[in-house]
Amino acid sequence: MKLSELSRISLENLEFHPWNKKRIDVETESDPKKKEKMLEERVKFDESIAKSGIWDSHPLLISKNKNENRKFWVFRGRRRMESIQRNIKRGKMPETYKPPCIQLIDDDNQASIREALFGDNDQAKRYTIADRIEIIKLLVPSKRLLDASQGAKNSEGGVLAEIQKLLPNWTMATIKKTLWVYRTSMAGEMPYKEPD
Repeated sequence: MKLSELSRISLENLEFHPWNKKRIDVETESDPKKKEKMLEERVKFDESIAKSGIWDSHPLLISKNKNENRKFWVFRGRRRMESIQRNIKRGKMPETYKPPCIQLIDDDNQASIREALFGDNDQAKRYTIADRIEIIKLLVPSKRLLDASQGAKNSEGGVLAEIQKLLPNWTMATIKKTLWVYRTSMAGEMPYKEPD
């Protein structure tokens, strides 16, 4: 990825890319103790952001070009940006706060955008299997993912090879597990295939 120098951009000129979704944490949502711990961590995170802002060493990754709404897409930094928004609402940060940003120079290249959004974007907080399923569903039509004739081919033309080409930073083991969990959860939706 080619990136720009650091700059500061007003929040009113930023919006999340449609593929930059909130993380899905089914396990935490269903466990009251984990949910409470997650909320405590969010409060601490918000307090840290309110006190220090976003560090220049951890800027938001945004698009070089503005979108149809005349705003820059935010590819990485959703949690930090949401924290800033909460802190501004609570009056703990000024409305004029401009977070540090770096721009993705080749933001017209789909491969660069996928790398920016899904490449190593799960370093601090790992993607859950539900997150990974949503990501592959964004990139590959569900009908193709569920097509029994595709099997688990990772040869040229197979769905695994297609996903790996789209998400080269993901290991084949991760892709296989994600596809297996998705297909298992959607077993009733998969067309029946006669054995050979």
